[in-house]
Amino acid sequence: MTVFEGIAQGVIQGVTEFLPISSDGHLSLFQHFFNLSGENALFFTVMLHAGTLIAIFISFRKRIFELIRAFFPMAGRVLKGRFRYSEAGESERFILMVLLTLVPLAGFYFVKDFFTALAEDQDIIVEGFCFIFTGLLLFFADRCVKGRRGCMDMRPADAIWLGFFQGVAALPGVSRSGSTISVGLIRGFSKEFMVEFSFLMSLPAVLGVCLFELLDAFKEG
Repeated sequence: MTVFEGIAQGVIQGVTEFLPISSDGHLSLFQHFFNLSGENALFFTVMLHAGTLIAIFISFRKRIFELIRAFFPMAGRVLKGRFRYSEAGESERFILMVLLTLVPLAGFYFVKDFFTALAEDQDIIVEGFCFIFTGLLLFFADRCVKGRRGCMDMRPADAIWLGFFQGVAALPGVSRSGSTISVGLIRGFSKEFMVEFSFLMSLPAVLGVCLFELLDAFKEG
């Protein structure tokens, strides 16, 4: 990989990550046409997501610090058995729903080799079908009645569905933000809330993937 190819992939990641069009899919296309596909390409893609994490932290820093401040008092009440969901504030419910989105991802861990094989193959057929899937989700979500639900209206089932589609987005060409925002809109949430929730719910999941990939890289030298 040349310096130009590395910079080009960074630009693609930066432009496409905050649009619902799948940064992984577009990186996979670039890697395919420049003969960069394979295990090293997947690792490079994951590391680019580490850069995205920094951008999300900067963009949502006020909200993130607000959630961190709410987390520790809530955790203390949980440990003392004094926490009641019905009495939880908006930030506390937001945190709990984000944690719930991680539950479906545990199941995807057991089939991660399947997703890895698709990401490292030498063709772009899977990417093509996944782009169509993302487009259809966006198409149907755009035609939904504009919802008004927000964090205080969120239920565990909503978080589970969002977590499931975040797991599906491991497929190259399925947009993580596009699929989770679309599912939220279909379930009646407002676009403003879903954009914020979608990016913030990605933080623990993407951070976990980056750590796993780094550990694997160190093990393999």
